[in-house]
Amino acid sequence: MKERFTPKDDRLLPSRELAYHYTVAMHFGQQLELNLRAILYTADYHGWGNDIVLTPEQKRRFRETEGFIDKATCGAIIAALRSVGVIKENAFFKIFERACSYRNKLAHSFLSEQNFDQMTEADKSALIIRLQEMAVDLYKGMRFSRAFRSLIEAESDKDHERMKKVFLEFLGPGDNFPNRKYATRIPKKKR
Repeated sequence: MKERFTPKDDRLLPSRELAYHYTVAMHFGQQLELNLRAILYTADYHGWGNDIVLTPEQKRRFRETEGFIDKATCGAIIAALRSVGVIKENAFFKIFERACSYRNKLAHSFLSEQNFDQMTEADKSALIIRLQEMAVDLYKGMRFSRAFRSLIEAESDKDHERMKKVFLEFLGPGDNFPNRKYATRIPKKKR
Protein backbone atom coordinates (compact mmCIF):
# COMPACT_ATOMS: atom_id res chain seq x y z
CA MET A 1 0.00 0.00 0.00
CA LYS A 2 1.32 3.44 -0.93
CA GLU A 3 1.81 6.00 1.78
CA ARG A 4 -0.33 9.09 1.54
CA PHE A 5 1.38 12.46 1.40
CA THR A 6 0.86 14.38 4.61
CA PRO A 7 2.47 17.81 4.72
CA LYS A 8 4.45 18.59 7.84
CA ASP A 9 3.42 22.24 7.66
CA ASP A 10 0.00 23.36 6.43
CA ARG A 11 1.53 26.36 4.69
CA LEU A 12 3.24 24.12 2.12
CA LEU A 13 -0.12 23.68 0.38
CA PRO A 14 -3.13 25.90 -0.19
CA SER A 15 -5.54 26.01 2.72
CA ARG A 16 -8.76 24.03 2.40
CA GLU A 17 -10.71 27.27 1.99
CA LEU A 18 -8.41 28.49 -0.77
CA ALA A 19 -8.51 25.07 -2.45
CA TYR A 20 -12.30 25.15 -2.33
CA HIS A 21 -12.49 28.54 -4.08
CA TYR A 22 -9.95 27.41 -6.67
CA THR A 23 -11.98 24.26 -7.35
CA VAL A 24 -15.23 26.19 -7.76
CA ALA A 25 -13.65 28.57 -10.27
CA MET A 26 -11.98 25.74 -12.18
CA HIS A 27 -15.25 23.79 -12.29
CA PHE A 28 -16.97 26.75 -13.96
CA GLY A 29 -14.07 26.98 -16.43
CA GLN A 30 -14.31 23.32 -17.36
CA GLN A 31 -18.09 23.52 -17.79
CA LEU A 32 -17.66 26.61 -20.00
CA GLU A 33 -15.24 24.70 -22.22
CA LEU A 34 -17.51 21.65 -22.42
CA ASN A 35 -20.51 23.83 -23.36
CA LEU A 36 -18.55 25.65 -26.07
CA ARG A 37 -17.39 22.32 -27.53
CA ALA A 38 -21.00 21.06 -27.55
CA ILE A 39 -22.22 24.19 -29.34
CA LEU A 40 -19.49 23.91 -31.97
CA TYR A 41 -20.03 20.17 -32.43
CA THR A 42 -23.80 20.56 -32.83
CA ALA A 43 -23.46 23.40 -35.32
CA ASP A 44 -20.88 21.45 -37.31
CA TYR A 45 -22.90 18.22 -37.21
CA HIS A 46 -26.02 19.93 -38.57
CA GLY A 47 -24.15 22.16 -41.01
CA TRP A 48 -25.37 25.34 -39.34
CA GLY A 49 -23.31 28.43 -39.94
CA ASN A 50 -20.02 28.52 -41.79
CA ASP A 51 -17.72 25.52 -42.05
CA ILE A 52 -14.95 25.13 -39.50
CA VAL A 53 -11.78 25.99 -41.37
CA LEU A 54 -8.69 24.41 -39.87
CA THR A 55 -5.26 25.92 -40.38
CA PRO A 56 -2.60 23.64 -41.91
CA GLU A 57 -1.12 23.17 -38.41
CA GLN A 58 -4.55 22.25 -37.00
CA LYS A 59 -5.14 19.80 -39.87
CA ARG A 60 -1.81 18.15 -39.13
CA ARG A 61 -2.46 18.02 -35.42
CA PHE A 62 -6.15 17.08 -35.32
CA ARG A 63 -6.70 15.55 -38.79
CA GLU A 64 -10.41 16.48 -38.96
CA THR A 65 -12.90 18.88 -37.39
CA GLU A 66 -14.24 16.37 -34.86
CA GLY A 67 -10.73 15.79 -33.52
CA PHE A 68 -10.26 19.56 -33.38
CA ILE A 69 -13.49 20.02 -31.40
CA ASP A 70 -12.51 17.24 -28.98
CA LYS A 71 -8.93 18.39 -28.33
CA ALA A 72 -8.44 22.06 -29.21
CA THR A 73 -7.80 24.69 -26.57
CA CYS A 74 -10.61 26.82 -25.19
CA GLY A 75 -9.31 29.84 -27.12
CA ALA A 76 -9.24 27.92 -30.40
CA ILE A 77 -12.79 26.68 -29.81
CA ILE A 78 -13.96 30.26 -29.21
CA ALA A 79 -12.21 31.43 -32.40
CA ALA A 80 -13.87 28.61 -34.37
CA LEU A 81 -17.28 29.48 -32.88
CA ARG A 82 -16.77 33.10 -33.89
CA SER A 83 -15.94 32.10 -37.48
CA VAL A 84 -18.85 29.64 -37.71
CA GLY A 85 -21.25 32.45 -36.89
CA VAL A 86 -23.97 30.64 -34.93
CA ILE A 87 -23.48 33.16 -32.10
CA LYS A 88 -23.62 36.60 -33.64
CA GLU A 89 -23.34 39.05 -30.73
CA ASN A 90 -19.74 40.12 -30.09
CA ALA A 91 -20.47 40.91 -26.42
CA PHE A 92 -20.84 37.18 -25.70
CA PHE A 93 -17.43 36.47 -27.20
CA LYS A 94 -15.89 39.07 -24.89
CA ILE A 95 -17.46 37.24 -21.94
CA PHE A 96 -16.25 33.86 -23.24
CA GLU A 97 -12.73 35.14 -23.94
CA ARG A 98 -12.39 36.73 -20.50
CA ALA A 99 -13.63 33.54 -18.83
CA CYS A 100 -11.31 31.44 -21.00
CA SER A 101 -8.31 33.56 -20.03
CA TYR A 102 -9.13 32.95 -16.35
CA ARG A 103 -9.64 29.25 -17.02
CA ASN A 104 -6.20 29.11 -18.67
CA LYS A 105 -4.61 31.06 -15.83
CA LEU A 106 -6.11 28.68 -13.26
CA ALA A 107 -5.12 25.59 -15.22
CA HIS A 108 -1.57 26.57 -16.11
CA SER A 109 -0.01 28.99 -13.67
CA PHE A 110 -2.19 30.27 -10.84
CA LEU A 111 -1.12 27.82 -8.13
CA SER A 112 2.52 27.70 -9.16
CA GLU A 113 2.73 31.51 -8.85
CA GLN A 114 1.78 31.38 -5.17
CA ASN A 115 4.25 31.10 -2.33
CA PHE A 116 2.33 29.07 0.21
CA ASP A 117 5.38 28.89 2.51
CA GLN A 118 5.30 32.66 3.04
CA MET A 119 1.54 33.27 2.74
CA THR A 120 0.03 35.34 5.53
CA GLU A 121 -3.66 35.37 6.47
CA ALA A 122 -4.00 38.73 4.67
CA ASP A 123 -2.40 37.23 1.54
CA LYS A 124 -4.72 34.24 1.73
CA SER A 125 -7.79 36.49 2.09
CA ALA A 126 -6.71 38.60 -0.89
CA LEU A 127 -6.12 35.47 -2.97
CA ILE A 128 -9.56 34.11 -2.08
CA ILE A 129 -11.15 37.40 -3.14
CA ARG A 130 -9.23 37.17 -6.44
CA LEU A 131 -10.48 33.61 -6.96
CA GLN A 132 -14.04 34.70 -6.22
CA GLU A 133 -13.76 37.52 -8.76
CA MET A 134 -12.46 35.08 -11.36
CA ALA A 135 -15.24 32.63 -10.47
CA VAL A 136 -17.88 35.31 -11.12
CA ASP A 137 -16.61 35.85 -14.68
CA LEU A 138 -16.21 32.11 -15.22
CA TYR A 139 -19.74 31.54 -13.95
CA LYS A 140 -21.09 34.22 -16.28
CA GLY A 141 -19.33 32.58 -19.24
CA MET A 142 -20.57 29.16 -18.17
CA ARG A 143 -24.19 30.34 -17.81
CA PHE A 144 -24.25 32.09 -21.21
CA SER A 145 -22.60 29.11 -22.88
CA ARG A 146 -25.10 26.78 -21.19
CA ALA A 147 -27.99 28.93 -22.46
CA PHE A 148 -26.64 28.83 -26.03
CA ARG A 149 -26.02 25.11 -25.70
CA SER A 150 -29.62 24.57 -24.58
CA LEU A 151 -30.92 26.59 -27.52
CA ILE A 152 -28.81 24.86 -30.13
CA GLU A 153 -29.51 21.41 -28.68
CA ALA A 154 -33.26 22.14 -28.70
CA GLU A 155 -32.96 22.94 -32.42
CA SER A 156 -30.88 19.80 -32.84
CA ASP A 157 -33.59 17.75 -31.12
CA LYS A 158 -36.21 19.15 -33.51
CA ASP A 159 -34.00 18.29 -36.46
CA HIS A 160 -33.35 14.85 -34.98
CA GLU A 161 -37.09 14.18 -34.58
CA ARG A 162 -37.71 15.17 -38.22
CA MET A 163 -34.93 12.82 -39.30
CA LYS A 164 -36.33 9.97 -37.18
CA LYS A 165 -39.70 10.37 -38.92
CA VAL A 166 -38.01 10.15 -42.32
CA PHE A 167 -36.05 7.04 -41.28
CA LEU A 168 -39.17 5.52 -39.75
CA GLU A 169 -40.91 5.73 -43.11
CA PHE A 170 -38.10 3.77 -44.76
CA LEU A 171 -36.81 1.48 -42.01
CA GLY A 172 -39.91 0.85 -39.94
CA PRO A 173 -40.33 0.84 -36.16
CA GLY A 174 -37.85 -0.68 -33.74
CA ASP A 175 -34.65 0.90 -35.03
CA ASN A 176 -32.61 2.95 -32.61
CA PHE A 177 -31.41 6.34 -33.71
CA PRO A 178 -28.30 7.99 -32.28
CA ASN A 179 -28.58 10.93 -29.90
CA ARG A 180 -26.33 13.94 -29.79
CA LYS A 181 -22.76 13.27 -28.80
CA TYR A 182 -21.58 15.88 -26.34
CA ALA A 183 -22.11 15.13 -22.70
CA THR A 184 -19.62 14.56 -19.93
CA ARG A 185 -17.74 11.46 -20.94
CA ILE A 186 -17.76 8.42 -18.71
CA PRO A 187 -14.31 6.86 -18.60
CA LYS A 188 -14.00 3.26 -19.70
CA LYS A 189 -13.17 0.74 -17.03
CA LYS A 190 -9.68 -0.69 -17.20
CA ARG A 191 -9.51 -4.42 -17.71
